[in-house]
Amino acid sequence: AVLAVITDEGIEGRAYFDRPYCVQELRWAVEAGVFIQPVIAVEDKPHIGKLLSKAPPDLKELLSSTDFIHLDRGDREYWDVGMEKVRKVLSDRRAKAHPHAPSPRHAAVPL
Repeated sequence: AVLAVITDEGIEGRAYFDRPYCVQELRWAVEAGVFIQPVIAVEDKPHIGKLLSKAPPDLKELLSSTDFIHLDRGDREYWDVGMEKVRKVLSDRRAKAHPHAPSPRHAAVPL
């Protein structure tokens, strides 16, 4: 999976989708069939639409169908909640892709 930290610092050219390598990494993930989980800072949560408006059309369509998870760096408890949401989404996707594989938390440990 790819965690895409979608940001916009309010400075021309510094937004996530203004950065060619960020956009290219997402396209490589799409080509490889890798799931992309967008995450945002808590202060950007009300601006998801504005952030997505800067995305190229192919990525805008893909990302707009995925729930953004917000992370709050200013509050450890909320950060932990956000990270647990990320872990759950990735775990659920892994389980759907590999239904017979052991869960990472319950994987056998070699002796």
